Amino acid sequence: MGSVAVSFSGGVDSSVVLVAMVSLLGKSSVTAYTFHSVLHVKDEIVRGSDLCSELGVERIILEGPEQGDPLVMENHHDRCEICKRLRLKLLRSVCPSSHRLVDGTNWDDVQDPTRLGNRAISEFDIFSPLAEARLTKNSVREMARDMGIPWWNEPATACLATRFPKNEALDPFEMSRVAEAEGALKEAGFNVRLRALKGGVVCLEFPPDESDVILIQRRALLQILSPYGFHRTMVDLEGYRTGRVWP
Repeated sequence: MGSVAVSFSGGVDSSVVLVAMVSLLGKSSVTAYTFHSVLHVKDEIVRGSDLCSELGVERIILEGPEQGDPLVMENHHDRCEICKRLRLKLLRSVCPSSHRLVDGTNWDDVQDPTRLGNRAISEFDIFSPLAEARLTKNSVREMARDMGIPWWNEPATACLATRFPKNEALDPFEMSRVAEAEGALKEAGFNVRLRALKGGVVCLEFPPDESDVILIQRRALLQILSPYGFHRTMVDLEGYRTGRVWP
């Protein structure tokens, strides 16, 4: 490869790929492309800027084209596939034809049938080095730690649309409220995923092995969530697991 365009979200996987590309090809041969969207938490945008500055890599921010697609914003069951296809199409159109498109898809992602965006990746000439090397999420985290990436062990944030029921219109205010509330809980030390229903109802999903500890800290959880105006807060006794459809 001569030059590459890295689809860079600011998450662990794409951060590892970005650092690896710079170390292999040099910073002048690498450009990072990040999508700005209401579907993402803001923290990844900020820390992504810090990493690009540290590496001396040019970073280009694109408005997520999915924000104008009615099926995506209605949280259609094929939302992930549609969103991925729109983004890759835009990325291919704006980056130089001489640049190879590279992303952070890992081996676990490829094996996950709930990640419908994988269908779109196969339609484009995308190089996914982590998946090609069969590197799992745990392996990627170890690499990130060795590379000195500060967020190497942070829980995956995932698209904010996953916090809401399928086929329910996505509201930017509600997505922002859920993202900020979840961020506040994580900042307080809780490993949690927030899921939302209509009427200001939220459900907290914790790793199953932490459930006993969580129930003891009920008052602390309610105190942290009180500024966000939710009308009812529940805890899912089954706990969080990857790929689970809500509700």
